[in-house]
Amino acid sequence: MKKIMNFRPLVLFAVSLILGVVLATFVFVSENLKLVFLIMFLLALVCSIILIVIFKAKFLKYLAVSIALIVFAVGYMFGVQHKINNLAKYNETEVVISGRICSNYKFTNSGKLGFLIDNVCVIDENGRKEIDGKIQVYVSPDNFDLSSLKIGKYISSLSTLYVNDLTDKSGYALSAISNKVYASGFLEYQSFKFDDKFKISIDERVRQSVYNKLKSYDLDYADIGYGMLFGDSNMVDKDVVSAFRTTGIAHILAVSGLHVSILAMLVSFVLKLLKCSNKTNVILMAIILLLYCYLCDFSVSVVRASLMTIMFLYFKLKGKCYDRLSVLALSACLILIICPIKLFNVSFVLSFMAVLAITLLFDVFEWLFDKCFHKKLSGSLALIFAVQVELVFVQLYFFKNYTPLSIVCNFISIPVSILAFDLLIIGLLISVIFPFMSFLMGGFDYLMGLVVKFNYTISKVGFAISATSLSFLIVIFGIAIMLLLSNFVFIKKRYKAVGVSLFMVLSTILMLL
Repeated sequence: MKKIMNFRPLVLFAVSLILGVVLATFVFVSENLKLVFLIMFLLALVCSIILIVIFKAKFLKYLAVSIALIVFAVGYMFGVQHKINNLAKYNETEVVISGRICSNYKFTNSGKLGFLIDNVCVIDENGRKEIDGKIQVYVSPDNFDLSSLKIGKYISSLSTLYVNDLTDKSGYALSAISNKVYASGFLEYQSFKFDDKFKISIDERVRQSVYNKLKSYDLDYADIGYGMLFGDSNMVDKDVVSAFRTTGIAHILAVSGLHVSILAMLVSFVLKLLKCSNKTNVILMAIILLLYCYLCDFSVSVVRASLMTIMFLYFKLKGKCYDRLSVLALSACLILIICPIKLFNVSFVLSFMAVLAITLLFDVFEWLFDKCFHKKLSGSLALIFAVQVELVFVQLYFFKNYTPLSIVCNFISIPVSILAFDLLIIGLLISVIFPFMSFLMGGFDYLMGLVVKFNYTISKVGFAISATSLSFLIVIFGIAIMLLLSNFVFIKKRYKAVGVSLFMVLSTILMLL
């Protein structure tokens, strides 16, 4: 039989986890339906194990592992649904909530102050209940001392609680739940009070110290620098964040593969100067990247990029072939096994879809551009256009719009942002040791100013594709289109064209519904 796909078991396993989460969220919606679905697949798993014992075929082993992963994903989603259902009794009711501030505050579009609290307790007439997760809270900034909102402080207040809906197809609630933010609440300022208790973790202390250091340099874009270092864009002006999302370069505010690769190159350069052995380089690089993951609160994009970098260095050390698609799938499996609902995290989707697009489509676009441009230019264009294919679907799902001019914005802004990030890290390290060299941070500020002004201007053009509310299916269709366009599927071009056209039509219908 003719082979139609470049098969990789790890990709099958990643798809199985994704399938389990998607089915448990959008098809088997209620807690009871999830339980029925779970029992069905448990029976299928038992049957597959029996078949393995009888026939001992390799594909049956792959099937059994895939079913087991689906069962695991559905079981996890059943647990998440159970937690949300337990919170549902507080939905749209006034209760007292207390907890620890665990994020920097930010201003919303409506002018409210928003921040996260953990170690949450909900108190009503029935007593006190501890909540496993976080709550997004909002408070009016009027007559409010912003300096009092420090990470680590414990607060309590009357609040109307709104529980997030696991079936919300807009993407906002799902992305919040993926970060264990199960509800939101508006605090009544009159009842707002701080407790004497204070608790701050090591990573929070480090992040706060770096932020204070950046602010001490009197930089116009210190908040953006902090966001680029740790993936926390809460302190960045909301107009800048909105402009970056519109032009498709918001990923520079979330620590991604771009930032990790720059950090890895700088660390590698230092280790080479120290003349460390290759084995020592890999071990030290792994330790440094894992510490960086910890400082970034194990953000999905940082973990993905760090895992792939460590595995690349390991394969290089062992002299083995590095298969990006398999390593990407392995990284996805590791993250989704720890927390399957991270599938709906905006950082997860953006990070994995970007690398998947590059892996599947880079060669296709490079072959097209090689006919018209110089090799180096065609490679840069191929990289940008490959990422833009996935960005259309992700932008529409999470941010409700896509700007075709984002191709131009990425082509111009990313190289400048890379240089700015290099200057940020180097300038920060040098100025800590030699304070009189703090003027180096001015280079970062100048370049970041150019990026902000350019993208802010482009965002005002108003040329964009919009969609108010889309299902996560739009992202799945995007993956299917990329797969069909790639060289990993061995079918005739006319069949590929038919398949891509079909998914494009389905995507259009989904946007119009």
